[in-house]
Amino acid sequence: MDNTRIHKTKDIGERILCWQKKGLFLFFLPPYLLHLNIVGTFWRKLQKEELVQGIS
Repeated sequence: MDNTRIHKTKDIGERILCWQKKGLFLFFLPPYLLHLNIVGTFWRKLQKEELVQGIS
């Protein structure tokens, strides 16, 4: 999971404990892990190749 606020609420914390009892373990991603973030990768590519060229 990423580190958004919704993933750190009390409700989600309780659900995580329930899921762990059933054998499902979820882990938080380290912050700033852009190579695993497809949207971040796409946005960087779009900015570099499309938006900058459109200004030129």
